[in-house]
Amino acid sequence: MSTIIDLGKLRFNWVGQWDTTTVYEYNDVVTHGGDAFVYIFASTSNGNDTTDVAYWGKINEGISWQGTWNASADYKLHEVVHHANNSYVCIADTTSNQSPPDATYWEILATGIQFEGEYDDTAGYDVHDVVYYGANTFVCIQNTSGGNNPTDVTYWNSFSHGVKWSSTYDNTSSYNKDDIVSYGGNTFIAKQNTVGNTPDDAANWETFSSGINYVGEWDVAVAYKTDDMVSHGGSIFIALSAAVAGTNPNANPGTWTKLTSGVEYRNDWDGSTAYKKDDIVSYGNGAYIAKQDSTGSNPASVIADWATLSSGTQFEGDYDNTAVYAEGDIVNYGNYTYVAKQGTTGNNPTDTANWNLMTKGISNTGAWVTGTDYVQDDLVSYGANSYTAAVDHTAAATFAADLSAGKLTKFSSGIDWKGTWTAGTFYKVDDIVSSGSSAYRSNTDHTADTLSNDAAYWDTIVTTDAIGVDLYASSDQGTIIYKGTTATQELTPGIKGNVITSQGTNEDLVYASLFSLINMERDITNSYAVAVFSGVGTDNISDYININAEGILEMDVTDGGVYSIDHATGNLYVDV
Repeated sequence: MSTIIDLGKLRFNWVGQWDTTTVYEYNDVVTHGGDAFVYIFASTSNGNDTTDVAYWGKINEGISWQGTWNASADYKLHEVVHHANNSYVCIADTTSNQSPPDATYWEILATGIQFEGEYDDTAGYDVHDVVYYGANTFVCIQNTSGGNNPTDVTYWNSFSHGVKWSSTYDNTSSYNKDDIVSYGGNTFIAKQNTVGNTPDDAANWETFSSGINYVGEWDVAVAYKTDDMVSHGGSIFIALSAAVAGTNPNANPGTWTKLTSGVEYRNDWDGSTAYKKDDIVSYGNGAYIAKQDSTGSNPASVIADWATLSSGTQFEGDYDNTAVYAEGDIVNYGNYTYVAKQGTTGNNPTDTANWNLMTKGISNTGAWVTGTDYVQDDLVSYGANSYTAAVDHTAAATFAADLSAGKLTKFSSGIDWKGTWTAGTFYKVDDIVSSGSSAYRSNTDHTADTLSNDAAYWDTIVTTDAIGVDLYASSDQGTIIYKGTTATQELTPGIKGNVITSQGTNEDLVYASLFSLINMERDITNSYAVAVFSGVGTDNISDYININAEGILEMDVTDGGVYSIDHATGNLYVDV
């Protein structure tokens, strides 16, 4: 609804903002841009711009604030916008993106600045934009679409000068002139824009303040700076210059200087722990101090890295060739015990450079077996005999090979009854067999072949080929069957009191008296008579000695002496 303004004889109709579609009539008043217009044409119309003086008369000229310039908006004459720190007034209607300060459409109304924060190399900046860059601020003097660093005097002027604290130096960060960083124990200020140049590079940095920076325990993976202070082992070190990673304080006096010395107890030694010079550890039954930095160096065996502080003894059981032993460790090895003279690994206890013998003994390991590891004085059995290991060795393929090589020494002898000799059987030294009526003892290890071929390997113990001793039971009571010289024979029982003996050409067995008198003589010197007897002969002892009815032994001699028989010698003695 339009508003009628009655000024006496003048009547105006306020319509509002001019619009190209509205139909206007005489005395309609509109605003367009910052100005006011009255419709002066006699007939109604629409679409006639306020600049067309045939239809409109300007009754007031002013400005209209539209806020920040918008590229998508249309602007009219005398409308005012804010753009890039300045205010602009429209001097010609715009119907597209005609941005200030395009002089065809805009005229600057007021100049100002706008703070845009930290400089962004990808952003566009307008005249009078102010940014931080490093420790300084800069004002844009020429519009830039990006990439023109504030140190570029074509686009920027210095607005204020200062310094900027940028914390600890980072090798990947970009620094601007007058940026301040900490590096080691010191602070540095950038002399110019720089990336990747450490603060000890005098071309890009200068010292702002000096000091010492304690950074804790030395770390092999860290690159240290001048005046960095670290602890290492029981000592404190300060870097004299920049140190690349892995520059050990103990081993590089040109890079590090020792401020204080000391020792540090690190408990039980661990093969995975990195130890420093003067570290103290326990290992086995002793204590050790590090002579230099090391990792995985056993205190007991690597004397280049460790020195013994104290030692003792500790029983470690059976020797293990893979174990690490410390000085004073005691082990069993074979039949002996040994004590370590120093740290050692893989050195057999018989190695006198590393071990001392404590006690000796013998260990029974059972039957000898090829391929078995034997140690000195191990006791083994082989066949009927026992042997001790003369030296440490691995058993050869045959027992004979070990014996001939001097690796075994006979400890005791014996015999092993194997029964009847059998072809194809493996026999050992001192095995006993029977063959027929004879017995034999093996004199070497061998496998039985044939009787004729095997004869060389046997020693005869007993043979009965001359006088048979194989006795057989008979169906006839009291009859003895025996093997004679040529055939089996029967021995018929003899007279009561007879014994079995041999006589005759073939020494066949017979029953006969036990004694025969060979001679009898008197020993005057010793005052007794001597009767000498042998086996059965021509003169039967029954011719001279009888047992009377009372069971008393009598001898028919002339001197009347009292006689006795020595059963050990077979001699008859008489007291006279």
